[in-house]
Amino acid sequence: NSGCCNTVLYPAKLPESMAVAAVDANDQRASFSSTGPEVDVAAPGVSILSTVPTGSCKLCDPSGYRTLSGTSMATPHVSGTGALLMSRGFTAAQAWTQITGTPKDLGSPGFDLFYGWGRVDALAATTQTPYFPPIGDTTPPTVAFVSPPDGFVITTNTVTVKVEATDDLKLETIDLRVFWGDSTVWTHLASTNRSPLTYKWRTDQFPPNTYTLEARALDAAGNETFARIIVIKP
Repeated sequence: NSGCCNTVLYPAKLPESMAVAAVDANDQRASFSSTGPEVDVAAPGVSILSTVPTGSCKLCDPSGYRTLSGTSMATPHVSGTGALLMSRGFTAAQAWTQITGTPKDLGSPGFDLFYGWGRVDALAATTQTPYFPPIGDTTPPTVAFVSPPDGFVITTNTVTVKVEATDDLKLETIDLRVFWGDSTVWTHLASTNRSPLTYKWRTDQFPPNTYTLEARALDAAGNETFARIIVIKP
């Protein structure tokens, strides 16, 4: 539940684990769903009716039910599909192949970093022959600063920042943020889903320092590229 990008954690990151992403009722990736090459499949994980304790706790409810969201809600759909398969005599390895080889393809064709092989389909897993299409888009986008130039010295109250990005299939977003000095502290400045990104940076709101402007381009398959420049405010 770490959101984008390349955020799958252990134990889901282990090769013997099946990492499950979350989608909503419209098969759109949940904003909280982790992404990365470790994602195997996706499953419904938004506003899922679940059983909960009836006692006194954060998740408790007197009815014994609550509507919850998270990859913890998505994973049981996959576990249940695996149980269906193994109850029919499939081994764990065979069930894995059926689950990852029969989902509804989402996002870029074939495997991608957001949905893995697609949204799990229990009916297809128990009735169809698994098929693994060719790996989809693996080419990262390009991104570059048009202005200001690297090493730019700030002398005005606003600086126009322009970033251009391209992708061979579909550009998902361009993000712009600024890092303070040589620290990991940063401030988000702007985002857009089309190129170019043009932003008027209010530098009068920032104290004298050396700053790193970072642009990130993300495509629909989850591939990303970064560009950075240094700017100086005396």
